[in-house]
Amino acid sequence: MAVIIGFVVAVAATPIAARVARRLRIVDEPGPLKIQTDPVPYLGGVAVFVALAVPVGLARPVLLVPLGLALALGLADDRNAPSPTARLIMEVAIGLVAGWIVPAPGPLGAVITAALVVGLLNAVNLLDGLDGLAAGVILVSAVGFALVLEGDSQVLALALAGSSAGFLVWNRPPARIYLGDA
Repeated sequence: MAVIIGFVVAVAATPIAARVARRLRIVDEPGPLKIQTDPVPYLGGVAVFVALAVPVGLARPVLLVPLGLALALGLADDRNAPSPTARLIMEVAIGLVAGWIVPAPGPLGAVITAALVVGLLNAVNLLDGLDGLAAGVILVSAVGFALVLEGDSQVLALALAGSSAGFLVWNRPPARIYLGDA
């Protein structure tokens, strides 16, 4: 059910996020290293968050805390990019919150979780340069995680898979919206 809810909400929320991004001028402007000829709105990540927040909020609301913090950092970055040092400090803080909420097993579980969060935040950020690439990788990864996880973690993975698939409806080439850092 998390996949279906995530998909439907993302399909509906993504064009709304695009309109808001255009109004607020949170867009990716064309440039010499860009494939688009017109500005493309960011804030697709907001639509993905909204879409996965519904099933995750019902299963285990506390998981929305680090996800919401990552969304807030991404929004700040989309609007007026913090310095790389400030961004890294905030990513580590988000990772530590995630590690406190859902630590990996063992004495260093929270630290390992924090390192994974920082790595994954930056990996997705670096992938978001081609139409459909980041969301496609997220979708495939989420399906893989859903196959090996159970319980609330599986709900999160399924919700992420559904919301990424719903976002891809609008992000496939030529993209009408990008995830942005959010």
